Amino acid sequence: SRVAGYLSRWKSKIETVGIKYFPDDGLIDGMTGSPTLEVTISASGQLQEVLVRRSSGSRALDQVALGILRRAAPFDPFPEAIRVDYDQLRFAYKWQFNHRDVQATARTN
Repeated sequence: SRVAGYLSRWKSKIETVGIKYFPDDGLIDGMTGSPTLEVTISASGQLQEVLVRRSSGSRALDQVALGILRRAAPFDPFPEAIRVDYDQLRFAYKWQFNHRDVQATARTN
């Protein structure tokens, strides 16, 4: 799909930022969880909206995911092949927090 490459690059940026800025103050030591966030990005790459679609069960983990996402913004503008059909992308992705490791799995709606 035309958006697959964009989402792959977006996911790489989130993971890079997540690793660099993962809290090391003991806030979430030993916690694991998988919050699912719904994200809306404009064609210019601006973060338009983010909602916790499904909590990890830990407010702290949910906040870490939101913080990493906001720190990573803005994102790359859409390539012309996407921009021609979409003025924004809305998708959900699921974080995987395993102690000090962060991963995201993106799924478009």
